[in-house]
Amino acid sequence: MQQQAPRALWLALALLTTSASSAEPAAAEPAAAEPAAAEPVAAPSSTEPAPATATGTALPQSFDDVDYSFASERDVVVGGLRLRLLEAGPVDGERVLLLHCFGLSSQVWREVMPALVQAGYRVAAYDAPGHGKSDRPVQGLTVDGLGRTAVGVLDVLGWPRAHLVGSSMGGATALTVSITNPARVNRMVLVDAAGLDLRAWFKPIWLLLDTNHAAYGADWLWATAFDLAVEKRHPLGERVKRELLSTRNDPQKERAATAFISVVNNMLVLDRTPLLPRVQARTLVVTGSHDRLVHPDHAARLAKGITGAVLVTYDDLGHLPQIEDPDRLSADVVTFLRAP
Repeated sequence: MQQQAPRALWLALALLTTSASSAEPAAAEPAAAEPAAAEPVAAPSSTEPAPATATGTALPQSFDDVDYSFASERDVVVGGLRLRLLEAGPVDGERVLLLHCFGLSSQVWREVMPALVQAGYRVAAYDAPGHGKSDRPVQGLTVDGLGRTAVGVLDVLGWPRAHLVGSSMGGATALTVSITNPARVNRMVLVDAAGLDLRAWFKPIWLLLDTNHAAYGADWLWATAFDLAVEKRHPLGERVKRELLSTRNDPQKERAATAFISVVNNMLVLDRTPLLPRVQARTLVVTGSHDRLVHPDHAARLAKGITGAVLVTYDDLGHLPQIEDPDRLSADVVTFLRAP
């Protein structure tokens, strides 16, 4: 299909696919060694190539309408790439690392981060490589590479261990760290997370990106993706949507497009099913019943495969509860992290 395909057609394709049968794919053979089962927690209220050695070029963005005065902002270098890092909260608080979704930045945690700080946590969030104010990598991205980046950020922060809260791509990243570096993860919250085979639901909206880099700059494609992601409107969502649409102005558009497309294609086929028994961290899995990008059944499979995991479904939300109902998500995350 050509780039000029009407927006409505792609929207229809995505909706048709996400409403298709959600039968589980055949499970892969489980990993040989399974750790001792973690005690369940009460439900809340409701291997890629080595990182590039040459740094890319960051997208100069201005979020003057977003108040980050409660946090310190700095640049750190991980794997040869400069990353934008936010940090806030009492220095003696339990550590929480927030991992954002594909295409956006740490801005998506704008309403969640201060709530966690108020609850007494030391919280950090960073823009993943190729996103926000961080460098665009010379090479493409994979989830394994993003997992190594997350561990590198923990090292830079001097945090031996932290709670991980990851959304979508960030959820797949958190899951990767919990499998490859279990000693670094205390508890984990997976929010509409990727990490299992997504081809049955996610492919149509990204098919055009996969075949034509020029579509990377198409406003209608990004706007359609955002509209598919969000079920319930919140004022923060408008700022986030403007950020998403600003990606078309990236001075390193080809490099950014390569990074975005490579990580999307990796997430489509990535399947951690056989490795889920290795997760030792107590885990909360959150999904929106109207999630059109990562089907709720995906969350159910994650919760089923992770020993002792708790599944919470928001009946009125979509793919991004941190910008659709940040107060509810924040409260549930705090409840989960505080549970004995």
